[in-house]
Amino acid sequence: MRNKSLKAGATVIGSAALASILLTGCGGPKVTYSGMEVSNVSKAIESADALWAQNRASGAASNVDDESRCYAQVSEDVLSEKAICGPIHYLGSDDQIWESMEWEFAGDGKDKVQLTAVDSFSEDEPAANTTLLRADGKKAPADLVVPEPDTKTADSAKAIWGVTLTNVDETDAEVVTPESTISLNGLKVSDRVGVSSDRVKAGEGHKFASAKIEVTTPGSASTVMSELAITSGGKSYPLGKAKSGSVAMAVPGDGSDIALTVSYEGMTQTVSFADRTVQSTATAFYDDFNRSASNTTKPTSVKIGERDKAGNRAEFEMTSIVPTRTAYDPKLGWAPEGKAWLVVNTNVKDGGPLYNGNGGEWGKYTASYDTVVKVSSAKVKNVSGAAFEAGAARSDVVKDEDGYNGDKVTVVFEVPANVGDFTADFSFNSSGPKRSSSEAVAPATISVDASFTGLELIFNKK
Repeated sequence: MRNKSLKAGATVIGSAALASILLTGCGGPKVTYSGMEVSNVSKAIESADALWAQNRASGAASNVDDESRCYAQVSEDVLSEKAICGPIHYLGSDDQIWESMEWEFAGDGKDKVQLTAVDSFSEDEPAANTTLLRADGKKAPADLVVPEPDTKTADSAKAIWGVTLTNVDETDAEVVTPESTISLNGLKVSDRVGVSSDRVKAGEGHKFASAKIEVTTPGSASTVMSELAITSGGKSYPLGKAKSGSVAMAVPGDGSDIALTVSYEGMTQTVSFADRTVQSTATAFYDDFNRSASNTTKPTSVKIGERDKAGNRAEFEMTSIVPTRTAYDPKLGWAPEGKAWLVVNTNVKDGGPLYNGNGGEWGKYTASYDTVVKVSSAKVKNVSGAAFEAGAARSDVVKDEDGYNGDKVTVVFEVPANVGDFTADFSFNSSGPKRSSSEAVAPATISVDASFTGLELIFNKK
């Protein structure tokens, strides 16, 4: 428990005799307010003591010490407008505090004022550059530690979701997963958690780990599969699936190595409570570049054959090109440490390949085919930095059954992390059997190829 002593600049009177001289009016300097002598400081402090005791008895659970009491605050013989009382430790508070009470002043003859204590106390600190005085000469305690009232002990290694936490506005760390960003606020190791209404203690040989968790998912995604856990002393204690809320857990140990882990599809990322650092091999989630490209060149279409000449005819087009960088691919898994998956999603139209023929029953004819687009080859290289070149780690094509948007093509490359500018080359093949309605003499199948080179894929820095 932190020792909360007098505020810097506050001075404790060094002699009971001097305090008596100041507050009884029996010679020596006089205590004044607004230039007038204060006539009844001693009785006013006694009244403040009594009112403070009544306030404690009727208020929230608290502890005081035999040395906890009220004082007048004086600076160069001038009385402050507030008395100060303490220290006191309330249930649900991590620290002991002082409380102030404003004096009421009333005229008492021509050159004097009289004090009245008011039953209204609020958290405060002894004022800087003041002396704390009492008529009985009792000194303000400099190093007194008042313990918090006792409370029930939390179950060991049991997650307490919904616990009331304070000072959790600042984000200490963010963990990125393929499905969400998990913000961790107010990471804390302590002996107790909660406020007066839900206060619990960790118990002997235990420490609390607590945090406010905020889970953000892209778009309308609602299901989160990441698993959370608290680790301490080489053991892991599950918190369950990641969700937003405040949570605490009392775990065995001295709290020095407490961490929170986030696990997803075989990878565990760790956040230390001691230094708030994220330990992760998912480099692409934490490097200098955005996950979505800032601009991408759309290549011109590639035409094959001519309308009036015999042979294959087609027109290839790449549309809706969406490049992203990620540390995780659903089919390839996690990228190696220091690497990223560069994913290019696009739609490829082949124009419905045709075959222009000569001869046949009607002379010249055109045959149509049921074709499927395939990725023949793909490669990527960097524009700046150390030179590298890579082929596709995987490629997939989903046929466009409606025939309007083109087949959906996904190509994934393994690239170094911390690289943001690339050029990519793609080659596609479209092939398939002849439709039954086409000329009998037309070729039974068709196969056409097209290449797109030098596509610029640019990712800005965060």
